[in-house]
Amino acid sequence: MSESHEPHVSGQELRAALAQNGRSRPNPLMAQAEPPAWEWTTDEQAELEQLRESAAELETQLDRLRAAAAAARAGEHEARRALRQLAEARPWQRRAVVAELAGRGLL
Repeated sequence: MSESHEPHVSGQELRAALAQNGRSRPNPLMAQAEPPAWEWTTDEQAELEQLRESAAELETQLDRLRAAAAAARAGEHEARRALRQLAEARPWQRRAVVAELAGRGLL
């Protein structure tokens, strides 16, 4: 039989070639032309913190506005109830109803 004319590569030579001077080979699936989105710069991190603070302030403001809207709805309900009470009162009862409503601060 004839001998093969290909050079022999030892296991050590193969390991050294694959190790690339102690570094592992880059994964071609992970190689990207641009940096990944999670690598934030300092400016971007500062902007993110500012946006988070702004969002927290807006949430606080929204809570206050919701509370004010609820109070306004309750006041409107009370005023409608008082107006209905006054409208349903007989002419001789109106003075007493007006005095009661004034005592409650609705007039």
